Amino acid sequence: MPNAQNNLKNQLIGLLMVIISAISFATLGVFANKMFSLGLSANSILAWRFVGAGFILWSLLVIKKDVSLGAKESMIAFLLGL
Repeated sequence: MPNAQNNLKNQLIGLLMVIISAISFATLGVFANKMFSLGLSANSILAWRFVGAGFILWSLLVIKKDVSLGAKESMIAFLLGL
């Protein structure tokens, strides 16, 4: 029975992620128009968006203590991010 409970939990988490993604995608245009009206360019909007996403992803990795990159892999990831 624990497998069925884990499967249901994973499905609920997946459903929640889909809903959050859909809401985020749906509001993207509203926020982009607001930023354009404030004078930001498309490049700066994208840059801030990616910085925010990177911060969220790294925060989740640190919270879950799932960061298992060695020095070499960390350097490669950093260089790819440039």
